Amino acid sequence: MRFNLLFCLLQDPYSLDFGRFFTGYGIGVISYVVPIYIVEIAPKNLRGGLATTNQLMIVIGASVSFLIGSVITWRQLALAGLVPCICLLIGLWFIPESPRWLYGNKRKNQKLDSWLLEAEV
Repeated sequence: MRFNLLFCLLQDPYSLDFGRFFTGYGIGVISYVVPIYIVEIAPKNLRGGLATTNQLMIVIGASVSFLIGSVITWRQLALAGLVPCICLLIGLWFIPESPRWLYGNKRKNQKLDSWLLEAEV
């Protein structure tokens, strides 16, 4: 989020490359981590639909970004990209820990056993 704001304020062409690199890196990390989290946390009957919805939302977001980018400047588009970042940052406070994280941190008393048994079946 800080990089996005930073590269909007700088004036050299390298700031655009720098910002695009880190924006792409962030999208790549989210595209990799979120489906794994969905598979770990979702019930079996919803896993495929949620993973598909996640991928669909990524593609729709890229398409909407492309369409909006044809109307406004790149600096305004980068600043508009802060809105989803802020929403994701706020949402991090409300998501539960995954069963794998709970197991790794020895917190078995938080309904972990039932989640693992359901995942194995």
